[in-house]
Amino acid sequence: MRTPASRWRPSARIYDPSPQAWDYGTVAELRKVGQQGHIYIGDQRWSVSRALASHTVRPERIDQRVLVYCCSTLVQEIDLSRERSTAAERSSLNSHL
Repeated sequence: MRTPASRWRPSARIYDPSPQAWDYGTVAELRKVGQQGHIYIGDQRWSVSRALASHTVRPERIDQRVLVYCCSTLVQEIDLSRERSTAAERSSLNSHL
């Protein structure tokens, strides 16, 4: 059995310490995620992810639901009528890519 170190190779991709911001388009509604991982929709604070603190996300409103995308990945679903927020399931993530 081979060890992980014997299988490792350096990446061919060049590291970019200052990548361009994701282009959500000109008509997208955007929110900046706060330091504690929250965004505001109206005057209500909703948890998204602390990992996304200081990043920009795109909330997409569908009736009483808000789907929150980071780049093209669905990360959170907010149900405004039930006042609930849930992380996107792995199967949901794969179906939206």
